[in-house]
Amino acid sequence: MWRDLFKQERSKRNKVTMIGTLPPIKGLSPYCLELLKSLSKHIFVEFINFKKLYPDFLYPGRDIGDNTYRPFTITNATIRNILTYYNPLSWIWAGFTIKSKIVHAQWWSLVLAPVYFVVLAICKFRGKKIIITVHSVLPHADLPYENKRLNKFLNRVVLFLGDIFIVHSTRNIEELHDIFGIPKEKIVRIPIGTLTSFKDSIVTKEDAREVLGLPLEGKILLFFGTLRGYKGLDILLEAFFLCYQRERGGFFGDSRISLGGGGKNTKN
Repeated sequence: MWRDLFKQERSKRNKVTMIGTLPPIKGLSPYCLELLKSLSKHIFVEFINFKKLYPDFLYPGRDIGDNTYRPFTITNATIRNILTYYNPLSWIWAGFTIKSKIVHAQWWSLVLAPVYFVVLAICKFRGKKIIITVHSVLPHADLPYENKRLNKFLNRVVLFLGDIFIVHSTRNIEELHDIFGIPKEKIVRIPIGTLTSFKDSIVTKEDAREVLGLPLEGKILLFFGTLRGYKGLDILLEAFFLCYQRERGGFFGDSRISLGGGGKNTKN
């Protein structure tokens, strides 16, 4: 017992602070939760979470919260639900009360640029080392606030504060270097890992197909997620049709595509 308490207190002295979102907020939360679980096995983690992430008008008719998530417990971490997009005092409070020497920020949405700039600028002023995981070097092309000059400006404002940068692909390294002038020696590529929190139980292929109303025989190609133009669904459908025509008796002979997700252009 005393040995466990000693280890826990020692790990608290060697800790890192993460900034991001956790369930029930949708979007990046599953990634952040998996990273929090993994890091907390080796080091104490202080997680700065959002209480309110976006204004509702950015998600008309949709709920940004996930009511199906299961509560979770992480022993070697503390979660502080303090950030709100509309309250600058919460940004300042977070920046001045972060206790770790290393701050790891998850950066994925330009709407949050004011929040991240204030929090990270205060951390920089306090001598913290800042790691930024850049989930999207360039914003999604079909978002309503798309503007190239504004996007680059907001990205530069946040990325200027980073010491080390994490991206998920080799292409992201080149983009981050070419567009924002960040030295490649400051960029590390870490692919996205498996999201184990979604695995409740073992489901057979037959049971899954029956529940989803899919044929029990043949091959199924699954395309899932929010349907947006930049994801290339039109290219997938065209390529599938060409392959189906070319190999009627081969791999694509008994195949079909199953689309799982929604979006503004779902009916089209």
